Amino acid sequence: MNDENMALLCSIYACDRARKEQTIELPMPGTPECDAIFLATWEAFRHVTTELGRLRMTELGLRTREESPLEAFVHGRQIPAHVRWAETEAMIRAGEWT
Repeated sequence: MNDENMALLCSIYACDRARKEQTIELPMPGTPECDAIFLATWEAFRHVTTELGRLRMTELGLRTREESPLEAFVHGRQIPAHVRWAETEAMIRAGEWT
């Protein structure tokens, strides 16, 4: 998996105006390699959304249950997507996602 391509993809999702000139060298769309990059990026984004949702629930005084990642994900979606994509990019670039 190419973490740099995943991070670039996240940065484009975070702010498309900041990277208009940016291109990503991806494998051909529809190939297993290309699909793997998009699925891995989405998995990292979903993880960040869930973790931010847990933090939001704690701030709101709601009980967080480790067994309910869906509930945390729903609360995480209240945070603007560009913020979640930027956090995902930072996590990938820091090597915290494999």
